[in-house]
Amino acid sequence: MSPRRKIWTWVLGVTGLLAGNSFSSNLEIRASLGYDFVSQEYFLDSVITDTTLSIWQLESSYLDDFKGRLAIHYRPFDDRRLELQTSYEQSSELYRFRSQSDWHPRFGNSRFDLSTEIERRGRHRGENEFGDSYYFGYTRAALTTSVSEKTNLKFQLSGEFVSFDSAADFNYNYYRLGPKFGISRIFEGFSFLDANFYFVSRQVPDSSELDYLSFGIEGSFLGIMEGGDIDLYSRLERKNYNRTDVQDDHFRVDFDGRGKIKMGAKYFTQFELQTEIVLYNRQDPLNFDYGRTGWAILAGIENNGWSVGAGPTFELLMEQEGTYNAAEDYFEMGGKVEIEVLKAGRIFGSIESILGYRNLSVEEQFYTDFVFQRLNTLGNITLVQGLNLNWLFSAEWEWHDLQQDNSQIFLLSTNLTYSI
Repeated sequence: MSPRRKIWTWVLGVTGLLAGNSFSSNLEIRASLGYDFVSQEYFLDSVITDTTLSIWQLESSYLDDFKGRLAIHYRPFDDRRLELQTSYEQSSELYRFRSQSDWHPRFGNSRFDLSTEIERRGRHRGENEFGDSYYFGYTRAALTTSVSEKTNLKFQLSGEFVSFDSAADFNYNYYRLGPKFGISRIFEGFSFLDANFYFVSRQVPDSSELDYLSFGIEGSFLGIMEGGDIDLYSRLERKNYNRTDVQDDHFRVDFDGRGKIKMGAKYFTQFELQTEIVLYNRQDPLNFDYGRTGWAILAGIENNGWSVGAGPTFELLMEQEGTYNAAEDYFEMGGKVEIEVLKAGRIFGSIESILGYRNLSVEEQFYTDFVFQRLNTLGNITLVQGLNLNWLFSAEWEWHDLQQDNSQIFLLSTNLTYSI
């Protein structure tokens, strides 16, 4: 029996078992089938004869596999103060076992949250390659204390590790640990403000130069108002690597903003803004100071759980010129269409499509202006009670003046899940 047929048989057998039994409302069991696909294509010219030019295509499929998954979620108490989850996933060549727990006890005006996760991924068929098999562990302990009716203080300590069966270049074992201190406040209408200071230390036993210390501040605000809503996030980070020449050390600033203004009962306008700035301590052939910003303004209509918006979108990259190469600045503009559907308990879907043009400040042999199409969609549909289909699909196409420079990339992940 082929590996894919084994997966189908295994999951369908479990699904039949679930359908014929009843369980406690605090116990949820899910069996699912899925398919993952990642592929990239690009084109090159190949001279077949002295006078004939033929186009041939290079294609790389990084992932093309069916998978089966069985998950169990158990809540011993109705108030959800303890939740236990475990899952086993298998594709034709790899398997993944994951166990998670969440504990949320309360002590007067304080709440303690302890979350842990352990994961094992390995190969059960075929030749083992570097990075295929590893252990991953994560834990987070947080204490939240109320200082007033609407204001909380939070103290958190989190850590994680990765241990590969065989380490190699770009696959290093590491340990990461760090605290976080913050304050949060709730406002009228469920608006929410959160601000934190964080510190992270990473240790890489096989390569001490990859050790780093990272610290900074982050903040977010979610405002829900009668005339619309706004969602803001900002982060300032300083990262220092364990290198005497300060290579890779840098400051980084990120800002994401999204807001919607209602124009009557059905119509709306929406803005989106994303900005990142990275400043390195020392420039080298791989690191250049740069700033990138993108924004969009959409107008649309929404009614009874669905919405459609459209409008212009722009992106600008400014990069410091290096010693051995020119800056790769560009300006990008296009049109964006965004569609969302939400029917509680039945369907959630989102489609985002952008058609645009990227203009480079300097064109080179393999780096030229191009027209692009980007498509992203995700969703979840309840087919019948207990049976859900969810998906994630992303694709991007580039069309250059020379066909040999064209490229395209696809990513698809799907799951059909039965749960009781």
